[in-house]
Amino acid sequence: MVAAAPLLVALLVWLSAPSHPRGVARLALRGRCSPLRALGPAYSSPQGDLCGSTRDGQQNRSHPSTDADEKRLDMRALSRHDEVRGMKTPSVLWVTILFLARAAVAADTVLFQENFESGNLNQWASGHHGIIVADPLQPTNHVLTFTALNAAGDIFTAAALPVGNSNQQYILKFDYLGLATSNSGPFGLGGFVGLWVSGTEPHYWIAGTTEAGLNTPWSVLLRDDGVWYHYEIDITPLIQSNGLAEVHLMLEDWISSGGVPGDAYFDNIQLVAIGAAFNLEELVPCAGPLTGGTWKNHGRYVSTVARVTRELVAQGVITRSARSGLIREAARSSCGKKNKGK
Repeated sequence: MVAAAPLLVALLVWLSAPSHPRGVARLALRGRCSPLRALGPAYSSPQGDLCGSTRDGQQNRSHPSTDADEKRLDMRALSRHDEVRGMKTPSVLWVTILFLARAAVAADTVLFQENFESGNLNQWASGHHGIIVADPLQPTNHVLTFTALNAAGDIFTAAALPVGNSNQQYILKFDYLGLATSNSGPFGLGGFVGLWVSGTEPHYWIAGTTEAGLNTPWSVLLRDDGVWYHYEIDITPLIQSNGLAEVHLMLEDWISSGGVPGDAYFDNIQLVAIGAAFNLEELVPCAGPLTGGTWKNHGRYVSTVARVTRELVAQGVITRSARSGLIREAARSSCGKKNKGK
């Protein structure tokens, strides 16, 4: 009984922890609310306001799920009692399942990070026009700008970054400043951020100062008004819809914009993987329920996966997109079918 005490305490702490919905993108700046224009269906409305007190503000915006699998296999909601093989499964079993899943999730993983304070660009491939300069608004800080305009990407991360884990959510974070000079034109200063795979693969421009240069449904328009803005963009839908396993980050001062070299600045670039892969088999065994026996049928197995993963989403353990993938995997499996394994 003494040995079980730490687990009991951990369960109580976990049950009392609040759930935080994840948003697709968020924007923050110093001291006031900022309109963030959405260019695609990733938002619940074409335009909205996000607020933040600093460049690293913590305000979040979530969006409603529209996943067809979630609507079909949702089973209304996860109750604290679930009928399995004619028996009532006590709520403690659900608590145990969810606790095991949450305990298996590691801390968020930073796949790439650059704040330009090292004095070099060693994390980036050579042959670019990027240069580290003093922040024009905070001279003690160092940031990236460009000595020439370009197209099809200017500076690329030297290493390919792994993004193929369907159980993870990938968030691109960065700060952007568009500071016009006397030579800058009126149509966007040209700062762009994108993903590149390799060779002749397409360039995915996910953020930029001109709509004409953006090419994904999840792209975000950057602001050019002489203020630093902090952006956090969920690029998971883009990655999964295109089947990307590895990507390079790319930046440029776009040649077709109204800007000139040296009026677009970037800082504090991060690519973060949220969540971690866990073994669904340990939570919902293919052979049968955790209470013992075998599945009554395939539908019972799939509906249990749907119930469990719904709660994992609600608790912030996995993302909606990860849940959809797990449900599809369960539906394609042979679990619960007579005389068949996975």
